[in-house]
Formats: sequence, structure tokens, C-alpha cells
Amino acid sequence: MVAAFMARHPDVVVDVLLTDRMVNPILDDVDIAVRLGQRLADSELKSRKLADLQVVAVASPELAATLDELEVVPSVVFTPEHGHAWRYQDGPALLQARLVVNDYLSVIAALEAGVGVGVVSSVLAAEPLAAGRLVQVWPEWKLPKGKVWAVYPARGRVPLKIRLMLDALREGFAVG
Repeated sequence: MVAAFMARHPDVVVDVLLTDRMVNPILDDVDIAVRLGQRLADSELKSRKLADLQVVAVASPELAATLDELEVVPSVVFTPEHGHAWRYQDGPALLQARLVVNDYLSVIAALEAGVGVGVVSSVLAAEPLAAGRLVQVWPEWKLPKGKVWAVYPARGRVPLKIRLMLDALREGFAVG
């Protein structure tokens, strides 16, 4: 998305910070932060919904082949830096956290290595699923949808470069 934006707007310089930490655009001097979850309560920030986010349960093909034999299924759980673990109830099996990690790419790597079953966004799982390194498990499991938000300071008029990036992000998430 950023590369496509830069191709359309060659005079704009983009500085990307990748972190699983909750970034505050005002305190961290960031023009736009992308967040997952529900609408913001922050009064100093504006938010713009970029997309609905589907989550899927996935595992390595090797682990997936053994799920029917397991009484307790190991899981890989994402926990952001501020400590709230994303846990899902009413699953088709008894899940027990085997690994708790605060980085999405590490979650994917652990899932590919067969550490456990994980619930991740379909965006993150798309490439490993297409390559066969992960498979979807329990497709009948009704998992909640998330939302992807762009958040930015609410002060004054939004600069053109920010409005253009917001449009590009919304467009990019709609395609992906």
C-alpha cells in the first residue's frame, strides 16, 4: 500500500514505523497510526475505519492432521505490549496457550513451526495459506470480525498528504 502511494505521489516522503506497541500519534509524533479493534475513545484523536478484518483459525498442516486425536489443543496467543491477550471462547476444541507472544510475525512463524493453533487475521495468514505452510482449521467456527482503523491527531485541518494517505490505506485494505 505504501509503495503504491509513493508511486502516485513521488514528492511525498514516507517514514514507516512497524511495531505492535500502541502508538499515540500525538505523543509519538506520528501522522497516522493503524490500529486493530473497536472505535477509539481518545478525544484528541480522529479515527477513520479502513476495513473489516476477518480472523481465521490456522495451524501447520502437520498439526492440523492430528487435531482430532488431541484432548487439549496447544495454541499460540497474541498479546500486545499493554498486556491484554486476545483469547477466543466457545471454540470447537479445548485450547491451551502454549506460547504467548507480542509480535504478529512471530505468531505466524510459531504457527508455521507447528507450535499450536492460532487465531490471526486473514490478511496475515493469506501468504502462508497460499503457500501451504498453514491450513485453515475449524472453518465452521464463528470468529468475531475485527476492524482496522487509521487514527490521527484531531487538531485543525488535516493536511493533504495525510488525507491522500488515508485514502490510499482505505483503498489498499479494500483490495486486500
